[in-house]
Amino acid sequence: MAGGHIDSVVSFTLEPVADGTRLVLEHKGFSGVGAVMVSALLGKGWQGMVEERLPAVLRGQGSTPAAECRFDRTAAVIERYADGAIMFADLLKSVSPPDRDRAAEGEWSIRQTALHIVDAELVGAVRMRMLAAQPGAMLAAYHGEVWGRELHYSELPLEPAIELFMRLRETTAYMLRRLDPAAWSNRGRHEESGEVTLEAYVVAHCEHAEAHMEEIANRRQGVPLPA
Repeated sequence: MAGGHIDSVVSFTLEPVADGTRLVLEHKGFSGVGAVMVSALLGKGWQGMVEERLPAVLRGQGSTPAAECRFDRTAAVIERYADGAIMFADLLKSVSPPDRDRAAEGEWSIRQTALHIVDAELVGAVRMRMLAAQPGAMLAAYHGEVWGRELHYSELPLEPAIELFMRLRETTAYMLRRLDPAAWSNRGRHEESGEVTLEAYVVAHCEHAEAHMEEIANRRQGVPLPA
């Protein structure tokens, strides 16, 4: 299917299982910051179709689903999280060295924004493990502006940071895929925003990184950001 500037492929596979049939729905072909965000939005649409419209169609054909039709939200969230690693690396590689340090007065450069994303990944990887292994844990806040200033983001190299980001996403995604499904409902308390589940935290973590990556993409292309 084609939409705007995005060409993607939807595939449906039926697999026999002990109590019926498993429908595997895959929607691939998304690349770049904007396309990944579109993918996340489309995922909500597919969820509604699988959990609401598909059972209605089956019942209309005289078939009663043996089990609830359920969209695997956690698998979709994990893939979104894992895909962010390549998206981040490809985005930074597309920025020329001189452009990495250009910034308007009072704004972070691309280098500083990228390093903030990486440090947020460090914090996020720990928080995900706290939520998964220690329900009820307190998730300490940090102040990105202070880190950027005190840790001298403007002077730090990007290449090792990009590699660190990719390895963190790889190992954390591996961990998330092996959790008991019940762990996704584990709750902790964020020092600033209050109670949060593991699933909600991973989604918010993806959104934070993607928003900053969109900032970088806009700066690279010379698109002015909203005030």
